[in-house]
Amino acid sequence: SWRPGPEVQMGRRAAHTLKGSMRYFGATEAFDRAYALERMGKENVWADADQARQRLEEVLAGFKPALTRFAETGQFTNPMG
Repeated sequence: SWRPGPEVQMGRRAAHTLKGSMRYFGATEAFDRAYALERMGKENVWADADQARQRLEEVLAGFKPALTRFAETGQFTNPMG
């Protein structure tokens, strides 16, 4: 039978870490999408993982300019409201 390899554990941890970061910045939609991926990792249910990852990447793409400004200036404006 299939057993998850270390990449599954790393992906779950990455989603967990990203989820926490997005909570810190108030990015609710990114938080929710990272949480969904983390849950998939915990439950070993991967049927929708590619779609969930793609949706997370789309949300993060809109968030990246604000994070870049924060890194450069220390000022943050949440682009998601």
